[in-house]
Amino acid sequence: MGMEAILTCLGAFGLALFLGTLVEYWAHRAMHEWGFFYERHWAHHKANHAREWLWDAFFYYPPMALPLILLGYLGGWWFFLGWALGGLVYAFVMSLAHMVQHHHPRRVFWMRYPIHYLHHRFHKGRNNYGVVTCWWDRLFGTYHVPRFYVRECDARSG
Repeated sequence: MGMEAILTCLGAFGLALFLGTLVEYWAHRAMHEWGFFYERHWAHHKANHAREWLWDAFFYYPPMALPLILLGYLGGWWFFLGWALGGLVYAFVMSLAHMVQHHHPRRVFWMRYPIHYLHHRFHKGRNNYGVVTCWWDRLFGTYHVPRFYVRECDARSG
């Protein structure tokens, strides 16, 4: 394996992680705004509970992402390898982030406010579609943290 193959593989891996956040945002937003997977997602909101994260990481998210993962083969073998591994790692990270935000929102150390937790607690379906990051919510104008929640968090941390 030469340097070009390694760089191609690493680049595809990073690209899959980055684009995973965008796909996650739009897929979740589509569930709310256009009714994709409506019954299953509505049941998730009613229960306000995440399934077992390992189950989601290996058996729920990867099959849904399979068409996108297979598209990576158009970039050649090394691109596909990095792209597929990046996609699988992203499924693992997303599943874990989803579970943590449902069951332990104070442990979301990588975001000031756990936006998926807020998505379930306030304004269900109108804001905060991200799970792993809040980048796309900020960019597309769907990021919202209620003022009283900001005060509540500041009081806890300060």
